[in-house]
Amino acid sequence: SDLQARASDLHANSAAIDKQEQELLKQTKNLSKESDKWQKVVDDGARGVKETGDVQNWAEMLERDLCVLEDTMAMVDEDERGALPNGRQA
Repeated sequence: SDLQARASDLHANSAAIDKQEQELLKQTKNLSKESDKWQKVVDDGARGVKETGDVQNWAEMLERDLCVLEDTMAMVDEDERGALPNGRQA
């Protein structure tokens, strides 16, 4: 009788553990799906930050090029103002 009660308890516990295992597997799959969604959000954010950095780098290079062009044009303008019609300097 005592042995039968223990066997019954073991069987009931085994069934409960099986049910908990199935629920755990289900929740693990759901967590994995959520994790994948969050990883995509993080990847998209990282890509956006990189693109912003690329645009900033491009703008800085463009600004440097424009400064060089401005300086060159200023030097040409000064040379033209200083030259006489025959190509002689004033």
